[in-house]
This record gives sequence, structure tokens and C-alpha cells, in this order.
Amino acid sequence: MTPFFLFTIFTKAGKKFYGEFNDSHFELTKNAEFWPIPYIIDGNYRFKNETETELFYKIKTVKFYYWTTRIVTFLILVLVNYLFFFKSNNNIQLNIIFILNLLLILFFSFGFLIEKYMKKRIERNFKEIFRIER
Repeated sequence: MTPFFLFTIFTKAGKKFYGEFNDSHFELTKNAEFWPIPYIIDGNYRFKNETETELFYKIKTVKFYYWTTRIVTFLILVLVNYLFFFKSNNNIQLNIIFILNLLLILFFSFGFLIEKYMKKRIERNFKEIFRIER
């Protein structure tokens, strides 16, 4: 996922997954028009017989998204603390700074929990749509 994901707004919303595949390899992601999914399902498959297909896949995080969220989180925490400690007129008590830092950490932790939920959800949808049994 890159900043250019906005150009995918005009895709067909009827398709649940999109991506690339060939005779033995696939790379799919969930189709999302307004909130991009930061995961890619990367895998290989081969036909065992006429009714069974052997499938090996791994859900990978898009590196651009992963590092951007971690770096932005760290920079926001550092910037807020810098502003409070060095740029304030010492009118702010340490209790307020501590509470604000705690709220920021909880806010970012909630975002990371949503990422984990999205990963489980994309795997569940992948298994349901393609009828994968384990």
C-alpha cells in the first residue's frame, strides 16, 4: 500500500479480493475502496487431483504501512513531549503530561489492536470465500 491507494477508489466494488496470480503463485489483498487493508496474502498452490488443491499461504504486512505507522507513532510521542517539556512556560504539571502520554499510548495501542483484528478478519474472509479447509 502506498499513498497512491486513492486511485483505487474507482475499482469494481463487487470483487472481494484482487491481486496477481499465475499457475502456481498468487498475491492477493482485500478490495477496499475507502479504508485500505495493510495486508497481502502471498502463497503457492498446486492441484492434487480434480477436486483438491494444496495451498500454502502467508499473510504479510505491507512494509510501507508497517514502518510508517510505527515511525509516525514514535514521532508524535516525541514531539508532544518536546512541546510540553521544553516549549511550555512550565505551567503544565507533570501529572497532566503523564496522563496525556498515557492517553496517547492507549490511543496508539488501540490502533495496533485494530490492525491485528484486520489481519484475522482478512484471513477468515479468505478462507470463507475460497472455501479453504485446514
